[in-house]
Amino acid sequence: MQQTHKKKILFGHLAALALLVALAGYIQECELSSGWKQAGWMNFSVGFVLLAAYLLAKVLKRTRLPMISGYIFAGILAGPYVADFLTNEMVDRLELINDLALSFIALTAGATLDLRGYRGRGHLVAANLFLNIVV
Repeated sequence: MQQTHKKKILFGHLAALALLVALAGYIQECELSSGWKQAGWMNFSVGFVLLAAYLLAKVLKRTRLPMISGYIFAGILAGPYVADFLTNEMVDRLELINDLALSFIALTAGATLDLRGYRGRGHLVAANLFLNIVV
């Protein structure tokens, strides 16, 4: 019973993701003539990619990958070098959001760090830190 429920949820995520990708392909072909439409397009595109990234992360979680992998993979696919859904100009304008996201990722990764594994290796960590600062 539990396994069928998980499969239905996975199928739902995959179906929603496929629908989003198809809709993104259709919308990408629309012509935007005025400046206010282009500004709205950037907001729409970011929201669209965030939703697709969440769904992809949920799907990849079934393969025991962390959800951050799905977010990164969706960003790469939607970015200017693969699908060009997010153009170079959009990516440049979203630099503040990029910096904030990286801060949250570092904070989350640091919160899950288990310091017990580094006991007795403090000198190696200090040397690594020192070399990173110098370089």
